[in-house]
Amino acid sequence: MSVILTILGDIILGCMFAGVYALGVSAGRAATRQEPADSIAMEHRHGGEGD
Repeated sequence: MSVILTILGDIILGCMFAGVYALGVSAGRAATRQEPADSIAMEHRHGGEGD
């Protein structure tokens, strides 16, 4: 019984590490996409779109 609980605990711990890693990667990607407030970049638009 102890072996089964150990295996399940390892699986759960591994899933938790994978989830935290995925959140960290997601947060890192979001942080690198942010533009500064004083950015002079314009929104990309294609011709023919009415305002």
